[in-house]
Amino acid sequence: MTGKHDDLIARHIELNMSNYGPGDVDTLNAWAIEAHDAIETLRRERDEARAEVERLSAIINTPQANDFLRAVSIEAEHQKQRWGSEHDAGKTNADWNALIGYLLAKALTAMAIGNREKSEHHVITAAAVLKNWHATVTGQNNEMRPGYADGGHPGVIDTLEGSPT
Repeated sequence: MTGKHDDLIARHIELNMSNYGPGDVDTLNAWAIEAHDAIETLRRERDEARAEVERLSAIINTPQANDFLRAVSIEAEHQKQRWGSEHDAGKTNADWNALIGYLLAKALTAMAIGNREKSEHHVITAAAVLKNWHATVTGQNNEMRPGYADGGHPGVIDTLEGSPT
């Protein structure tokens, strides 16, 4: 056993100085080299996976505005990643409606004070909520649900809870 693993074997010389026979030492050294190579491969794959997660997180966590459909798609995924939760399963159509109304009011306010970029962001965010609502209504996906963990509602008047959809 020579080559790229000489330093590994040298650091574990105790295997060569034990009561093992020559064949046992070679077998143990071969196992150690395989284990070392497997660990290095796993480390490389882990680092590559982390880099991909960082790349994708940067995409879904960066506001998009230039390409409307792309921006809505990315924002919808961001919402699912950030706000998705099973504990909000009881949210109603009124909750979706209130969230969309809230976001559109923010868009209108931003435009009124001259912040076109922020207004556009809120329009895209509202459109993404509509995309997620549509996915929930059609049974395609229910990963994103509006509302708060404490059961509160984003501006929904309690009487709206019983409103027809």
